[in-house]
Amino acid sequence: MRLRIVNPCPVDFNAMRNDGQARFCDKCNKHVYDLTCMSGDEVRAFVSRRGRICGRVAAAALALTGCSAADQQSAQPTVQIGPITAPPPDAGAPQVDDEPMMGQIEITH
Repeated sequence: MRLRIVNPCPVDFNAMRNDGQARFCDKCNKHVYDLTCMSGDEVRAFVSRRGRICGRVAAAALALTGCSAADQQSAQPTVQIGPITAPPPDAGAPQVDDEPMMGQIEITH
């Protein structure tokens, strides 16, 4: 299972009002959950319990759920999580820009 953002959101998360449960977007009238402190597995579990949600998530959490750079470039309208850069020879996994991303999050199989 993979996580992806299907509808990226341009609204400033910090400008949304906090209603005690999550932030609330007046533009789309939906709760927006801050998932930036969660791992990919935790985000997946959260979305699995609630269905398709709007949320703010770390790009690294999306990258760690199985989305490769090729998947991100070919799948529409999935937002690109990059940049993913080639690692130095002994560095292990590619590095991902961890700027939080926000939008409608869903799980795909």
